[in-house]
Amino acid sequence: MHSYRSEFDSVLNIVEAKDLWCGDRNFCPLKFLFTIQEKEAFFVIRQHRGMGFKGIQTLVNV
Repeated sequence: MHSYRSEFDSVLNIVEAKDLWCGDRNFCPLKFLFTIQEKEAFFVIRQHRGMGFKGIQTLVNV
């Protein structure tokens, strides 16, 4: 059986500064997210319940 998680390193190799990566909650291992941030790129990923992050402010419509 081939795991999609085994492909994370391949994906991270193509991340470039100012990229925006979108994904589902299965794409939120901390290594994955922090590597995107270290490469000065961005991500929008639906949070997995077990992550434990809290919003820093209330979202508002603009």
